[in-house]
Amino acid sequence: MDKIYKRLKKKINKQYLKVCNKFGINPIWGYPNILVVEPTNLCNLNCPLCVTGKNMNSKSGMMNFDLFKQSVDIVQNYIEEVFLWLQGEPLLHKNITEMIAYISSKKIKTTISTNGQLINEKMAEQLVLNGLNKIYIAIDGANQETYEKYRVGGSYEKAITAIKLINKFKDQYNVKNPKVYIQFLVTGHNEHQISEMESLAKDLNVTLKKRAIVVTHMPTDKKTANSFLPKDRRNSRYDENMQIRSFEKSGCHYPWEWAVVNWDGAISACGKDPLRTHVIDYITEEYTLLDIWRSEKFNQFRKQLKHNKEQMEVCKTCAPPINAKHHKYVLKK
Repeated sequence: MDKIYKRLKKKINKQYLKVCNKFGINPIWGYPNILVVEPTNLCNLNCPLCVTGKNMNSKSGMMNFDLFKQSVDIVQNYIEEVFLWLQGEPLLHKNITEMIAYISSKKIKTTISTNGQLINEKMAEQLVLNGLNKIYIAIDGANQETYEKYRVGGSYEKAITAIKLINKFKDQYNVKNPKVYIQFLVTGHNEHQISEMESLAKDLNVTLKKRAIVVTHMPTDKKTANSFLPKDRRNSRYDENMQIRSFEKSGCHYPWEWAVVNWDGAISACGKDPLRTHVIDYITEEYTLLDIWRSEKFNQFRKQLKHNKEQMEVCKTCAPPINAKHHKYVLKK
């Protein structure tokens, strides 16, 4: 009975958030539905269109484990899932598997996204046994030459081995999770390999997730940006003038549903803000995540987003996902 009550409570909370978003109700009624936690903003690769890869973070570090637990505990009755990454490589954190186990103990789903370079036998086994639900492993090419165009410093073979190791331990322990996805950023360097990547995913018994690259979220010279843009318009978020295609009518849901906790306790208004231009406040022992979530400053951000989105810099570089709806829109042009 308690399990049913908790599930119902989360569903009601989620509907509150959707109503607040749709009708612009301010202050917000509900609590976060999704928790984004950044274990670290450090990375072991140097991707050319990444804030971390280009060393553009104002400061870097690892999340304190007590801060992590505090962030999860205060919203555990409302959230359905934790995304355990943001700007860095989550597996660099020494307590990452303990973090996954802690979230799992709360009966909450956990997803991570990784470049897979640190997944050895021990790590793969712990990821399987500690309750991880989903894992995205970035592989942006069907061979080392193409792969390293974006994943600078990375090994294609290590990423493939990571998938094989996770599948090995899933079979060994006869479990279904974590579900494994290949994250494939479609660029001008690899779009000719889409069919090869589809075959690779099938051979590895995983799911391929194609994502279009974003090139306008950070200062980047035009030549570099253009070199990564796909030639096939169906795989690009941009038009011929480097403007983001806008076709979503439902508006943005992130500040109404996602709570974003950076490694140092900073609460970002949006998870699509790599330069941290909209930090609402910082968690302290006295000032909690929920205090910030329902604060006047956060509510003012939501209000501005609802009524004056075009003037918000962080929104100008936010691009919609690449999916069937996007393809239909682009092909009409």
